Amino acid sequence: MDCRCPLKKTNYPDKPCHHGRRALDYARKDKKGGCPWFVNSLEANYCFFSYMKNDGGRPMETEDIAPLLLMGDDEVKGIVSAFKSAASEHLDVRPPAAAVPVI
Repeated sequence: MDCRCPLKKTNYPDKPCHHGRRALDYARKDKKGGCPWFVNSLEANYCFFSYMKNDGGRPMETEDIAPLLLMGDDEVKGIVSAFKSAASEHLDVRPPAAAVPVI
């Protein structure tokens, strides 16, 4: 399990996490509370870490991400766009120079 779990669980949840479920309920009411790592996935027991263990690693489209976070597609696209813009300002995105053989 991940050390960022607010409940400091050592194992992935085998039943719906009450902290994640509370976050889901609060998010639907536009309130803060519960686990900041929740996802809207009963299969993952509302746990982001469990979700990533089972379904993570595959590329996801905005249409897949938005419902997990209880957001609209446009909201997720805006966040991704802002991240790309900020990252491009701080990262050198030029391709590496071609290797020159040493004789």
